[in-house]
Amino acid sequence: MFFLRFVVQPKPDHARFGDIEGAYANCWMDLDSLDVAKTAALDLLHGDGWTVVSVEEEGPIERSEVKPAGLAYFDQALVDKTVLVVNMWRKRGS
Repeated sequence: MFFLRFVVQPKPDHARFGDIEGAYANCWMDLDSLDVAKTAALDLLHGDGWTVVSVEEEGPIERSEVKPAGLAYFDQALVDKTVLVVNMWRKRGS
């Protein structure tokens, strides 16, 4: 299992563009390698209308290392192979 965290911003064609300043995108990827996981995560994010600003974290993760709030996502990735969780924040004044 690989965990990747990105800082992202909505593209102009994103439904929340103008309202959302940015987001943390947490990706749980049960794929063959970090390179494959990163490529898949970036494809998902771009397809969902996000521009990647930075990579905050990336690497393998064991279930024992996962905080309680992330266990359901880890377990779901074992079933679906990929789980993407986006935590957005609004623009100031929105």
